Amino acid sequence: MTDLLEAAGQFEVERSRRLIREIMESCESRVALRKRISAISTLVGDLWARGELSVAVEHFLSGLWKESLRADLAQMPEPREDAETVVLAGFPDEFHELGLLLLQAEFQHSGYRVINLGPALPWESLEQLMAKKTPRFVCLSVTRPALLAVHLPRFSELVARQVGTTFVVGGPGTTGMEQSLSSIGVLCWTTDMEIGLLSEEMKNGSDT
Repeated sequence: MTDLLEAAGQFEVERSRRLIREIMESCESRVALRKRISAISTLVGDLWARGELSVAVEHFLSGLWKESLRADLAQMPEPREDAETVVLAGFPDEFHELGLLLLQAEFQHSGYRVINLGPALPWESLEQLMAKKTPRFVCLSVTRPALLAVHLPRFSELVARQVGTTFVVGGPGTTGMEQSLSSIGVLCWTTDMEIGLLSEEMKNGSDT
């Protein structure tokens, strides 16, 4: 991790790419990779907050991670015709994209058909899709609790109108908001959660 931050700090493209590739290849599972990247992203954020790392370095590193993940996605096989659909998006005004790509890789690797609508998706756009599709899961990311709180009423209305779809919210923005999300029937995605556990979480929720 130190080597990667050092290379990124010097904007060494080839070395940074090689170190990122080594990290990806060393992880024994998709969950392990997500946890590793989450730890690196947290460290980068902390360094930026302390003024020890510039926004340019943060964006440089994030761009290389996204580049590597997109290359990984391009090599995955197409899903089966009967594959269940998953929709991924960021909350309105949520512009971080790396977490969405990580989830896309996990879901596609598990055989799902993924529709990644990207960051900062307006509710109206999500509603337009939901009028045409009934995805198995809709997974939304948010990094700030305050942003989640602002959009919670509108989100609650959307969730209440949908039948047959499970809504999942993940990211640092869920901290302290778990009860509010649970009360409207939304699951919280944690760093340790595996995709296979979503069905178990759904079952547990229906039994309470």
